[in-house]
Amino acid sequence: MFSGAAQAERKVEKLFMSTALAFIAGSFFSAFALYHLTGGSLQQLLKPELQQPVAADRYVGRVSDSDSKAGLQPGPSQQPIPSKPILASPTTIPASLPGSGAAKTQDAPSLQSAKTCLRLTTPSLELEYPEDAEAHFMEVNASLDSFTKGHKYHCAAGYCGPWVENHWIHHFSTLWKNRPPGTRLSDIFGPYIPILIPWVDTWVNKGGYHFPGGMIEALKKILRPNVLYITVAQNDQGWLARSGIREKDMPNVLVLSGGGYGHVPVPLLKADENLTLANPVGARKYIVSFVGTLGHAPQNLRGKMAEIMQKWAKELSITDKVNVGSDKNWRDIMTSSRFSMNPRGYGRTSYHLAETLHMGLIPIHLYIDIPWVPYMDLYQKAGIGFNTNIAGFRPLLDKIKNMSAEEVYAMEQRVRKLRESHFTPSGAMEQISKWMTGKDGGGDLRCQQLPKSDTR
Repeated sequence: MFSGAAQAERKVEKLFMSTALAFIAGSFFSAFALYHLTGGSLQQLLKPELQQPVAADRYVGRVSDSDSKAGLQPGPSQQPIPSKPILASPTTIPASLPGSGAAKTQDAPSLQSAKTCLRLTTPSLELEYPEDAEAHFMEVNASLDSFTKGHKYHCAAGYCGPWVENHWIHHFSTLWKNRPPGTRLSDIFGPYIPILIPWVDTWVNKGGYHFPGGMIEALKKILRPNVLYITVAQNDQGWLARSGIREKDMPNVLVLSGGGYGHVPVPLLKADENLTLANPVGARKYIVSFVGTLGHAPQNLRGKMAEIMQKWAKELSITDKVNVGSDKNWRDIMTSSRFSMNPRGYGRTSYHLAETLHMGLIPIHLYIDIPWVPYMDLYQKAGIGFNTNIAGFRPLLDKIKNMSAEEVYAMEQRVRKLRESHFTPSGAMEQISKWMTGKDGGGDLRCQQLPKSDTR
């Protein structure tokens, strides 16, 4: 056993060594990360080539509600972009004071907000911020190098990325790479050690809708049970989908989920839709419409939704005021509707929710067990959309039918006001930044208990 003084000396020595190693490795790691993520030779490291995307099927990057049965033809704002990886693993040189060569000392960031969130699911969870945060950050993200080498975006629904995971990786790795001298990891990521991995791209392209063998096991070995991590995942089965390891096995990883299984709902971003010049509210043909397919949800939810809509319209003799079904002119139908149905798909949400908000229109999110809507408090309090399960759907139809054109217009104006700040890629990343750092009160993202199951 060591004396108290000896233990303290060894602790300082360990911190110094990890800091020094990370500093020395930083420049190499930055280049090496770019090398393996471009998936090529040294020539590609110096002059990266664009990569061809790989198409996905029904399990991830679902066929969007609006594109299915329309030939998956991208609209004007949906043209696939070149798939040069947006992901660049961060330079992980520990921040130091200019010219000092020594890491800047700083109080550990508060973990209270994150603990409150994760303890909704794991009440006994205990966490602490690591003294070697920067070095551990490098260690974690480098641990999966061999699995993410040759990264490519996956394609789905007439679109080939970047997806929300890619935006997260690119935005925050760029912030870290270009940080001013003296910046610590916690200045950008708060109390979290970020995991900047393209989960779904790897799941689709490398493992054929499974992770490559040993990938999640390798990560689990590197993660520390008392350290707080954060990642973004869009798979509706969660970030550990089909890996044999479940979220409860790593309860200290806070998941910002676009797909519907995590702790914090974030927008399920696809291609940006243009802000529409919708028809005047009073002149619109439809009260409510749905422009997707009816089979992409559990428990026949969408089929039940269609039956209720059609029965309701028939009873009120307004069948010409309701539209249900896929159509290649889906955008025109939406701009001719007062409200747009956004039933959940395979996961708890759908691309169509983000599409509707991007267009500046009013969504109605239909759920089974729990709603999965980003910024839930804002969504409800600001009045930019509706949530309901199937039991409350018919009364909601009566409510929206009786809303005046002025009320609908006012709701749409609130959607348009929040579009850039919350539902675009840059807006969503800023909200994630606020969540992590606590800036501006922590922003408008909200935590909830991890759902009992992944897709139901």
